[in-house]
Amino acid sequence: MRKEDTKLKTLIEILIEKKIIAAEDKKRLFNMEPFPQLAL
Repeated sequence: MRKEDTKLKTLIEILIEKKIIAAEDKKRLFNMEPFPQLAL
């Protein structure tokens, strides 16, 4: 798992704990396509 993916998962969990987003939003976000990795 990429570092960015781990940060995103942690951020989403924090937002749920603080009741900023709903658990349903978590499902929606995790079902989205990830950002493509760019070869630099």
